Amino acid sequence: MPLETVKQYSYDIKFDNELYDDFVSSSDEESKKLLVRKILESFEHLDKLPKKVKDFDKEKFKSDVEQFFKEHDII
Repeated sequence: MPLETVKQYSYDIKFDNELYDDFVSSSDEESKKLLVRKILESFEHLDKLPKKVKDFDKEKFKSDVEQFFKEHDII
């Protein structure tokens, strides 16, 4: 059986207790906005990748995701 290499990058976003409490006690709309804000903030981790990823424009990716959220009136 040949070995398969999968090129991917993943990470988790974890809420501390206070942020979790805010998330669950907020309206659906506010919870969505909170989650989106944390997702966008998490993109700072992309700047810490050890090397440039071939054929991946992280600034374009960040911009595209932000634009998506704007188009859906989440931010």
